[in-house]
Amino acid sequence: MKALILAGGKPARLQAAGLGVPKPLVPVVNRPVVSLILDLLQEVGISQVGVVVDDREGPVAAWPGWRRRPGMRFLFLEQSLPLGSAHAVKVAQGFLEEGPFLVVAGDCLLAGEGGLRPLLEEYRAARPAAAALLARVEDAAGFWAAEVSGDRVARLTEKPQRSRAGPVLAGAYVLDERVFAAIDAIRPSARGELELASALQRLIDDGLAVLAVPFRGFWRDVGRPEAILEANLHFLDRLTPEVRGEVTRSRLEGRV
Repeated sequence: MKALILAGGKPARLQAAGLGVPKPLVPVVNRPVVSLILDLLQEVGISQVGVVVDDREGPVAAWPGWRRRPGMRFLFLEQSLPLGSAHAVKVAQGFLEEGPFLVVAGDCLLAGEGGLRPLLEEYRAARPAAAALLARVEDAAGFWAAEVSGDRVARLTEKPQRSRAGPVLAGAYVLDERVFAAIDAIRPSARGELELASALQRLIDDGLAVLAVPFRGFWRDVGRPEAILEANLHFLDRLTPEVRGEVTRSRLEGRV
């Protein structure tokens, strides 16, 4: 199975917060998010990876960490205009070809509970048109909220106006070639983008199954500045305290 990392787009919220880096390069415990995503892909045995970037000469494509994964092969695909996540998948159609493939958003941070393995295992067992990883949040506003019926996604709603807890799209999907026809059939959102969630909704409207796979580990969308702090705290809290050397004229308090 091939994988596609969606690493294009403009990090408007991060720039507004003074973090002038693309979302995939946001550091979490001194490692960019994309490095953590590559760990997840290697854990499930995926070695062929397409990466959609806004510029093949830009900072994401120039990140030296790509060359430090000798068992993996990368193809950089350019999405010169920010036309949306579904458009990014369409850009990669020639690379993905037929058969199921994995799509991961470049601002998707997953930790624990098997990573991407449950998503792949449940997809392979059911063989639906698509499978979507869902994370539960206390406030679905600002996300694509998912209504679930049994083990399927019944409806997707963008940024529901009423604050409510529930499952939202977590930025990881397994899709097959039927998604390309769904992308061709959708219209741009109010912000002028073709949304992958809209393509999933089109599959549902056409009577095709979109499997709902709950993720019970730690998940954050690092396109949000507050989520970057939460992610760093999560990983720092799980480091083993260690002092290498002798501390003099100082006192250590707490976990160091």
